[in-house]
Amino acid sequence: MIVRMRDDQCFKMLPARRFRGVWLDEFEGSIFIEGARDVKTAKAELRRSLAVPVGNGEWLDWEDTKRNSVLPPSANARLIAIDFVGRRTAYPKRYGHMGMFNSEVIVDRVISARPIYEASVAYLEHEPTPN
Repeated sequence: MIVRMRDDQCFKMLPARRFRGVWLDEFEGSIFIEGARDVKTAKAELRRSLAVPVGNGEWLDWEDTKRNSVLPPSANARLIAIDFVGRRTAYPKRYGHMGMFNSEVIVDRVISARPIYEASVAYLEHEPTPN
């Protein structure tokens, strides 16, 4: 039998601390942009990180039960202003979906989360006209 272990049981994590930024929640994607406060800044940072094929950016992870209790699932990509307590991986490696991110942050406790933008498609980068 194959059992998936939580990432914090597999990787060394830094101590818990408070994080603030914007989370891109999309199909097969969960990217965290620490320090971003608005849609324009978040989209600029996402465009910059997408220009690098692999090993750039930060994956945001949590148990599905916590994620769904914060915001209901959506079929469209969305940006969420988020403030939470969490832990970051201690060493750069290959994390997240298909190992495409150089670090990961695990959400332990959400302080606040509110949508600030919703795309009309499943992937933000596939929007017909990026804003």
